[in-house]
Amino acid sequence: MALSDPASAPAVARRMSAIVGLGGGIGASRLWRPLVQAVEPSRLTLVVNTADDLWIHGLRVCPDLDTTLYALAGLQDEARGWGRRDESFRCMAVLRALGHDAWFQLGDTDLATHLLRTGLLRLGTGLAEITRRLADAWSVPVRVLPMTEDEVATRVETTSRRQLHYQEFLVRHRATPPVRRVWHEGLEHAAPAPGVLEAIADADMIVRRAARCQAPDRRRLPDRVRHTDPRSA
Repeated sequence: MALSDPASAPAVARRMSAIVGLGGGIGASRLWRPLVQAVEPSRLTLVVNTADDLWIHGLRVCPDLDTTLYALAGLQDEARGWGRRDESFRCMAVLRALGHDAWFQLGDTDLATHLLRTGLLRLGTGLAEITRRLADAWSVPVRVLPMTEDEVATRVETTSRRQLHYQEFLVRHRATPPVRRVWHEGLEHAAPAPGVLEAIADADMIVRRAARCQAPDRRRLPDRVRHTDPRSA
C-alpha cells in the first residue's frame, strides 16, 4: 500500500504490521515524529535521502540523515529545522578568522557527529552501520537506513554553465542563480543500502514524504528551478 496523503499516515499506520517511510530533510522529520508515536517502533523503517550529502570542512556530512536522527532523538533545533538545539558556532567563527570560507554552518556539538562518521568511513565502516550506531547512541526507537552507502550528489548547472553541488547552490548562493538542469551524480552506480530492499518488499504500507527545497532562512527556491534529466539537455 502506498499512501498518497502523508498527513493521514499515523492513523492508517496503526492498522499495518510493517511500514517503510521514504524521505529526508526538515519536512520528512516532522512527519516521522507523529508516525513513530503512532506505531510500534519495531514495525517502522525509515529510508532516508543521501543525495544531498557532501564533503565539507574535510568531513562527510549527511544533512537529511542527521536531521532525521536529531528529530527522533529529541535533539533537533526545531526553530531552524536543522542542526541541534542549544547550539554554538565557535568553530565556524575560528575557521572564518583563519581565512576559511565557512559558508556551510556546522554547530560545535553537531561537529561530533561528522567527525565520528568521517573517521568510521575512512576505516571502512558502511554508512548503514554508522547510522545504526548513531541511532543506538541517541536511543532512536526505529530503524533508520540511508538510501545507499554509495556517494550520490545532487548537482545543479546554472544557465552560465557553472556546476554546483546542491548545497552550494541552496546555501551559499541562496538559490538565486538561474538553473539549466539538475541531476544526481553517481546515481547510476549506486546500490540500495543493506536492508532497504528487504524492508520495502516486506512493507504493508510505504509512506513517502516528497522533498520540498528550502533554504536555511526558509525562503523557497524560485519558480524557475526545475528538476530535469541531464540526458534530455
